[in-house]
Amino acid sequence: CPEGQTGIAPDNCVDVPATASKMVLVPVKGSIKAGKSRKVKLKISGTAGLPAKVTVKLKSSNRRVTLPKSVKVTLKPKGTAIKTITIKASKKARGKAKITATSGTLKSTAVYKIKKR
Repeated sequence: CPEGQTGIAPDNCVDVPATASKMVLVPVKGSIKAGKSRKVKLKISGTAGLPAKVTVKLKSSNRRVTLPKSVKVTLKPKGTAIKTITIKASKKARGKAKITATSGTLKSTAVYKIKKR
């Protein structure tokens, strides 16, 4: 069977849903001002197969830096899906924030330094 299909060739090949093969948060390093928000891109590459929906869990190491708990991304076969995520730092935020995105076995991190107001 060709890539993205399973079964016994040549007659019994069935399409398999695409899965995430690579995940990256862009930019990996940066800064965010306290009291402001910043947009970050989540890039997910998919394998061959049928289009599929993937749920990505997000978390921040700094409790004063907020972002969505999870996002849903539709994967195209052998393509890259890009999702924009908004990160917001509270007025009292200080230090650094490590943003972690996980989906299945894939994991990506980005570190943002928080600048004072």
